[in-house]
Amino acid sequence: MSFTKKELSHLVLAVAVALATLAAPAARAAPPARAAAYGNADALRGVKTGKAVFLVDLGDAKKLAMYLKLLAGTRENLVRQGVAADFKVVIIGPSVRFLSTVPPAQATPEELAALPEIARAVHALKVQGDALEVCAIATQVFKVDDATLLPELKVVADGFISLIGYQAQGYHLVPIF
Repeated sequence: MSFTKKELSHLVLAVAVALATLAAPAARAAPPARAAAYGNADALRGVKTGKAVFLVDLGDAKKLAMYLKLLAGTRENLVRQGVAADFKVVIIGPSVRFLSTVPPAQATPEELAALPEIARAVHALKVQGDALEVCAIATQVFKVDDATLLPELKVVADGFISLIGYQAQGYHLVPIF
């Protein structure tokens, strides 16, 4: 059976679309594995330790869960490229509503579904050795009882002061909002 040039190009296109469609969900499910195919040699030239302070200010529970999980992948990718990771995570604003062992009042079903993911991600970050701080001003503003916060979290007087202090110590700001 022989194909015309036009039929062959349509067949190749159909196969490419099918493969892309099958691969797309897998790529979204595991960004760290995809990232492992790449490197950051230019950015990391001469860098021995990646000192980062992540400012987390998200009002969306699903987004918060995703970004907290991505931080673990960022650590893995940094270490894979031969750089030690030294991470501080400072959580401010409406994000604090999703860090309690007591679900927020009037939480949507989607927000409630994200809470276990957030708790697992916070625990994983703490196990990796990351410092996790929560702003007491934010917990007051958003009416979150500090005593109900996830046990891996440390309450600090003011998240902005933590950011100032960590940057003065050589940590580089990575905003997540």
